[in-house]
Amino acid sequence: MATDEWLTVSQVAQTLQLNPETVRRWLRDKKLRGVLLSDSAGWRIKASELERYLAALGGDAEGKAKAAQPVKQAPPSLPTPWSQHGAGAAL
Repeated sequence: MATDEWLTVSQVAQTLQLNPETVRRWLRDKKLRGVLLSDSAGWRIKASELERYLAALGGDAEGKAKAAQPVKQAPPSLPTPWSQHGAGAAL
């Protein structure tokens, strides 16, 4: 990545395999520095700033993208289909 290249929120999100709203949240929370051009034009982030942010997190882009994604699992209050009928029961 060229260190002086400007990236959009969509480009950063696609690179890290994240939802664009996650990148916008990082920008709003000032975890990632960028420039808000306007409401319609959106944010721009320097590639060097993205690299700085990821380095500050202590890893590479792929590892951080995976770490930033929420774990997908059923809430503990919802029973699984097999817990209601026993191990060998037909559903």
